[in-house]
Amino acid sequence: MYASRISPTWATEYRIYFRKGNEQIREAYQFVRKNNWKNAFELWTLACQDQNPKISAYAYHNIAVYYEFNDNIPQAIENAYKAYDLYPNRYTQSYINILTAREAEINRLNQQLNE
Repeated sequence: MYASRISPTWATEYRIYFRKGNEQIREAYQFVRKNNWKNAFELWTLACQDQNPKISAYAYHNIAVYYEFNDNIPQAIENAYKAYDLYPNRYTQSYINILTAREAEINRLNQQLNE
């Protein structure tokens, strides 16, 4: 119990990503189900250019999840903000809060380990 308070521990986290929208987002969902995030990322990148801001926002949100999954929190935050700017919704707002808290936690941990 005490050890978990003074040292880093692993915890499973759950994230929301969008699987409906246009054909690319639906197809990307199939790749994610097979744990093929790279191909899903490529499809989401194409979907970002959709004329419908809601579809683009969903794609940017999913790209943010991809970057977080790959431990690139700054890129995840950047894409989450792009998503929210295009189509504000509670899921992306909540995700931005999670990402910024995670970034602060990582920074704090790095400071502690460097002391």
